[in-house]
Amino acid sequence: MELNFHDYEEEIKKIVFLKQYKIDNDVLNNKEILLYGAGDLGHLAITLLREYGLEPKYIVDRNAGKVNELDGIPVISLTQVSEVDKLSSLFLITICTVPYQPIYNLLKDSGINNVIQFYSYAYLKFPNLISNGYLFDVANNETSVKEVCRLLSHDEISLKHYLTFLYWKTANMEHIFDDAPILSGKKYFGAPCIPGASEAEVMIDCGSYHGQAIEKFIHYTNDKYKEIIAIEPDEESLLVCKKNFADSRIKYYNSAVSNFCGKAKFKSKLGYSSKLDENAFETKDVITIDSINAVPTFIKLHIEGAELKALQGAHETIKKYKPTVMCLADHNDDGVCKIPLLLAEYGYKVYFYLHDYCGNTAVWYGVKK
Repeated sequence: MELNFHDYEEEIKKIVFLKQYKIDNDVLNNKEILLYGAGDLGHLAITLLREYGLEPKYIVDRNAGKVNELDGIPVISLTQVSEVDKLSSLFLITICTVPYQPIYNLLKDSGINNVIQFYSYAYLKFPNLISNGYLFDVANNETSVKEVCRLLSHDEISLKHYLTFLYWKTANMEHIFDDAPILSGKKYFGAPCIPGASEAEVMIDCGSYHGQAIEKFIHYTNDKYKEIIAIEPDEESLLVCKKNFADSRIKYYNSAVSNFCGKAKFKSKLGYSSKLDENAFETKDVITIDSINAVPTFIKLHIEGAELKALQGAHETIKKYKPTVMCLADHNDDGVCKIPLLLAEYGYKVYFYLHDYCGNTAVWYGVKK
């Protein structure tokens, strides 16, 4: 069943009247930091906090005992947290793969005073390092938001996921529709809108990191793909990717992707958060997708906020070949309206799916009509 125009208009009205999420400065500036979650996001949080000169005191994780430390930080159970830390320390939730609200409630019910989702904290504390926790002013962009909803009204799950995304990006409110659950484990080639594979598939993978999308693409094509163009600007990540996938059909580029060719400032050694950054000291070669002169059937963009510019730099390739586009939405506010409107301008049928919680792993899909 499709949501009609008035259905999503009513949801947008509710979101407009929500108070935009804020954190008290005394809480934000607390240097007694504890993490909840010793997984990949916990590792990233430690890396970014150290970059900012902050060291987490310890990590709370339900697997404490099986996992004793992460990056040199002790891992303990929730029952081991002292009463002093419960009252005075700042707990950052570093988990996005399960619902947020039950974790938040668990910590608050345990007597913990200050609880914040890590991406929200990081955006307010050091947005130059990572901007995933950005907030969006729906009230001042209502016309564009409604136009995006209209584009998505052909697909109920996409529309409801987009509204869920808006609730989080406005007020950090977890508002998940019962009939539109998060599509965990279905990012990229497991998404409902992805067409069946042929034996001539070519993927341009922008932001390859360690090759997670490459692995999914190989599985999707049953290893019968034609070519992969893997673009990863962080040298350490590129070396890991090359080691993981040594195949003559894969062509590697140690470059960043944007809407111009040349050089730009780049911040490296932040794992999957390495990115173009005008405040960085290192420079990196920059290319456009059009400059590659490839014939892709898929373009995947996960490049830490440069997605919109990369799409602009793929104009001729998209116009000529109409590859399926998979583009992250959660790195900056380009992902709320500008990216889907550009995909529509390029002539795509647009879908939107959330593959994690807290507005994380939000992906726009442009599929040939």
